[in-house]
Amino acid sequence: MRSHTFRESAIARDREGKFASKASGGNPSAISTALRDTARPDAVKDSPSRHSTGQGMPSIINGADIRTRDGKEIALDRHSDGTTTLTANGTSITLDKRATEELNRSLGDMAGEDVDVGTSQIVRYYTTGPDKQPVSHLVAHIQKDGDDSYSLRVAGDADSIEALTNTPAVNLSRNDIDKLDEALFRLDSSSRVPTDYGDIDVYPTDDGKIAFRHLGDDGTPVETAFNAASIARIRRAIDVVIEGFDEDSPDGPDTGVRRREVSTNAGKVRIELDGEWGGTGSGNVLRVTPATGDAWGVVVDGPNQSAFYDAIDRAEEAWIDN
Repeated sequence: MRSHTFRESAIARDREGKFASKASGGNPSAISTALRDTARPDAVKDSPSRHSTGQGMPSIINGADIRTRDGKEIALDRHSDGTTTLTANGTSITLDKRATEELNRSLGDMAGEDVDVGTSQIVRYYTTGPDKQPVSHLVAHIQKDGDDSYSLRVAGDADSIEALTNTPAVNLSRNDIDKLDEALFRLDSSSRVPTDYGDIDVYPTDDGKIAFRHLGDDGTPVETAFNAASIARIRRAIDVVIEGFDEDSPDGPDTGVRRREVSTNAGKVRIELDGEWGGTGSGNVLRVTPATGDAWGVVVDGPNQSAFYDAIDRAEEAWIDN
């Protein structure tokens, strides 16, 4: 995914510049405790969500910590490139979408009521090698140890089934498996959207909100979270300015509606569209900003507007489906 540098000079402050001028350290809850605790400051200079003095957008855009029944922790971190790192018992593996889907499917299969105690499954996926032959990639080993007891071993650097089965396991209950499945889905619904005005993260938080993250004037991340009702109003207002009229307001104008203000848990929010939705050129701009003040602000150029809209849609589905 291509990255962009925030260019304040490209934004007229009175129209497109509602970005925070105060320092912000990001949202530590979006990064797993395991990585926050183990990461060296000099190893994560691009991750202000771990280090409050950091600059730039974090390389990890969302995360989750799952506390298992026996007190162990499984850490999940969603990266800006669309991969997710899973850490269990000190062993980590980075999963792409295919690996995540295979892990979710296998966990669901093993948690079925008709699975006998002692049944185990190797989780893997295949890619095509340079010689056009299938290449196997180990992900995890799952075994049913009792009526409500499962062991999960993460492949990490294991390059054989024997090495994988000798990796330390974390014990899971069915409830733990459900929590892991939900967290993986929530993180998979997190997106980084590149725009001509800088990257925007759109992600579901662990308390049922949808958050936007972007860079402020000082180069540190600014994050604003909206509850379900608020994000629905914002998305509906975007629909109105795209269509140019509000079908729910029969007495209103039937064309030319380019601005809407809605009430949210973060205060009044103004949605404005200049030019054509999705159009090329500098005159096609969507703004989602506070009605007053400059604590935060999202500005999206035409070619990336649909990606931003889709990112909101995916983040909403994480909570609707769960």
